[in-house]
Amino acid sequence: MIDFAGTDDGTGGGPAGGGLPFIDHMTVGLEHDARIAAAIVACQEVIAAFCDLLDQGDIDAAFALHSDDLEFWEVGASEPLRGPKAAAESARRFRFMYPGRRTLHVPSNFIIQPDGDAMRARYSMTVWELTVHENGVTRQLRQPQIFVLAQETAVLHRTEEGVWRISEERMFLVAPRRDLVPGEGSHSDDH
Repeated sequence: MIDFAGTDDGTGGGPAGGGLPFIDHMTVGLEHDARIAAAIVACQEVIAAFCDLLDQGDIDAAFALHSDDLEFWEVGASEPLRGPKAAAESARRFRFMYPGRRTLHVPSNFIIQPDGDAMRARYSMTVWELTVHENGVTRQLRQPQIFVLAQETAVLHRTEEGVWRISEERMFLVAPRRDLVPGEGSHSDDH
């Protein structure tokens, strides 16, 4: 186990307050020792790899980056999906909601801080829709469209093998998802 200092005291909109999990903004910008700095980079890489694998359509590999005790909170859910298999099935339905769908997940604005033996991350997520499905045909959009803007949080733990894995993941919508229902005028500006 790694002994990282810091706890969630339930203030600042942490889990007890029902908002975004606690991030200590007063410590942002402090220099970290090499071990914590390496953990921050490794956690960013895990999150980026997860997004890349989702975009490639390799859902099983994406959720292999999660721990067996994963709590995956879908938007608005009162209970998490438990375990990578349940979360992967949900992600599979979303990612392949129509044949040939392509997306680009872009995580940014990372704040990652130690929390006991874990790392707590908060970041922005922009999901771009690269294709559209209309009248039974999927085609590439000339101008990609934002599907969703969100704030996401993740808790990562290091395994016995020394790799970081996501044990909790949540999404909080900043702007509503773009309507993907064909025929409702949501794509008429791309013709």
